[in-house]
Amino acid sequence: MRGRYLFWIVAFGILLRFINLSVGDALFDEVLYGFRAIGPLDYFESKEQPTPLEWLDARQGDVPLWARMSFHDHPPLIFLLQHFAFQIFGETNFGLRFFSAFFGVLSIVLVYGISSILYSRAVGYIAAAFFAFGVNGAYISRIGLQESTAIFFMLLASFLYLRSYKNDNYLIPAGVAAGFAFLTKYTTFVLVPIFFLHLVFTRREYFLNKKLWIAVFLSLLVFSPVIVYNAGLWKNFGHLDFQFSYILGQKPVHWPVAPGKEIGGVSERFSRVIPNLIDTHSWIFLFLFFLTFGGFVFSVWRRRIEAVSMHGFLVAVFLALFGLIVVVGPAWRFLSMFTPWMVIAVSVLLSFIFQEYFRQREKTFFVILVLVLLFEAFYTINSIVMPYPRGFRFWMYAPVRNETFPYGYNELASYLEDELSGKMPKNVFELDYSFLEKQQEKVLRDHFAQKHIPYSAVIIYDNNINKMGQLWVLDRLNIYHAWPVLSTEQYLEYIRAGGYQDIKKTGFERYYFIRPRGVLLTDPRAFTGAGEAFEKNLQRENVQPHVIYNMRGGEAFAVYKF
Repeated sequence: MRGRYLFWIVAFGILLRFINLSVGDALFDEVLYGFRAIGPLDYFESKEQPTPLEWLDARQGDVPLWARMSFHDHPPLIFLLQHFAFQIFGETNFGLRFFSAFFGVLSIVLVYGISSILYSRAVGYIAAAFFAFGVNGAYISRIGLQESTAIFFMLLASFLYLRSYKNDNYLIPAGVAAGFAFLTKYTTFVLVPIFFLHLVFTRREYFLNKKLWIAVFLSLLVFSPVIVYNAGLWKNFGHLDFQFSYILGQKPVHWPVAPGKEIGGVSERFSRVIPNLIDTHSWIFLFLFFLTFGGFVFSVWRRRIEAVSMHGFLVAVFLALFGLIVVVGPAWRFLSMFTPWMVIAVSVLLSFIFQEYFRQREKTFFVILVLVLLFEAFYTINSIVMPYPRGFRFWMYAPVRNETFPYGYNELASYLEDELSGKMPKNVFELDYSFLEKQQEKVLRDHFAQKHIPYSAVIIYDNNINKMGQLWVLDRLNIYHAWPVLSTEQYLEYIRAGGYQDIKKTGFERYYFIRPRGVLLTDPRAFTGAGEAFEKNLQRENVQPHVIYNMRGGEAFAVYKF
C-alpha cells in the first residue's frame, strides 16, 4: 500500500514539471546553453566572451579535436543532452527544457531513497512529497539550466555512497555518478568535501579501501574530456577555461569580464541569502525549515555528539553547500542545490512531531500534512505552471516565473517559423569564421536535400530587443538555418557599404523589420534610436505592420513585411 504513495507523489511531480513546460519565453541563461547545444557549437556571438573556436579559427583556420571536447565556460554534458533533445523535439522550448524536467522527476525518487537510508521510509515519503510539490523543485526543473541535471547526479552519487555503508561495492557506481555530476556543472565538486567530511567522521577505514580509489579514478575518467580540453587551452594559450582561470586567479586577455564580478563581496552575498530563499520557496515551507534549523541548534546545545552523529551527512551537506554559496553567490539557481536537503531536514522534524505528539491522532496529522502539501502544490502551480501568476506575491506565488515570463518572444518565433517553413535562403551573408561557413554549408545542403523553395529575404531587428531573446529567436535562424539576420545598425551599414539608395531595394525580394513593443528589452544603457527612426521611415511610406500579441492579448512585436 505504501508503495502507492511514492507512485502518486511522482505522478503529480511529473505534472508539475511537464505541464506548460514550453509556455515561458527563453530569455535568460538557458539560452546560452540551448543555442550552443543545437550545433553543438561553442559560439554565441559575444564580444566580451569569445570562445577558443574563434581564436583557433583565426590562427589556423581549423579546429582541433581537443577544442570540441568541452565548452569554454561549462562542461559538455548539458549541451549534449539538449542537442539530443533537439533531435527528437526540434529546436523548441520543450526540447530546451526536457532533460531538466526529466531529471527533476527522477530526483524525487532519489530524495525518497536518501531519506529512507538516513532516517525512515516515512521521512522518505514526506520529503519526496515536499520536493515534488514545492515551488523550487518545480522551478529548477522547468528551465533549461544545468542545475536540475546536476542535482540529479549529486543525489544519485549521494544515494549510492550511502548504500556503500552496507555494501562497499556501491562505491564504484557512486564514483561514476559523481563523474557525471562534474561533467554537468563545476559546482558539483562540492561532493568532494561532503564525502570527505562524512568519511573522516564515520568511516575512515574507507580511505584504505581500493574500491574508493577505483571510484575516484572512474570519476576522473568520466570527467576526462574537460581535462583534455583544459590541457589544450593551457598548451595553446597559457590558461585554463573561463571558470577555472577565474578560480586560479588567471586573467586571460580574451576574457576581460570574469565571472563573479557582479555577485558582490562576502557581506553582500550573505545579505542576499534570505531574500533569495524567500523568492524561491513558499512561506510555509520556509517557516518549517527555519523551525527545523532552530530545533537542530537546540538539540546540538542539549546533546551535541548525539545530534551531530544522527544528522552527520546532512550537516556535511549544509556546511559544504554554504561554503559554495559564499564563493559563487546565492543566485536562485545555486540555492536550488539546497532544496533536496532542506526537504529532508523538514521531513525529519515533521516525523519527530508525529512520533512525539500525534501518535494517537494519526488522522489529524495526516490531514494537516495533506493540507500543507496541497498549499505547496497550489503555490507552485500559481508561481510557475500557470502562464501568469495571480494574487499577492509572497503569500500566493513566488517570482520565479520572471525567468521564463511569456512576453511574446514565443509568438514571434512561431510567426517567423510559419513565414519561413518549407523555404531556404536564396541569399546568404559571408560569415566571420571558417567553422561558421562550414556550418552554413551543411545547413544549405540540408535545405537542398529537403527540396525547400529558395526565398530571397532578410530579417532586420531593432537592436533594443532583449539579447537572449535575440539569440534564441533570431540569431538561431542565422547561424543554424543560414537566414540573413541583421540589427538595424548593421543593415544601415550594409546599405552604405553597398551604395544602395533605397532601404527597400538592397538585393533582397522580401524584408522583415521587427520592432519590439510591450516586451522585455535590453539594458536601457545600451538603447539606440536607430530602430525607432527606421520604423518612422517605413510608416511614412505607408508600410503597415503585422502586430504579434502575447498570451494575454497585449502587443508584443510589430513586424513590417515589405
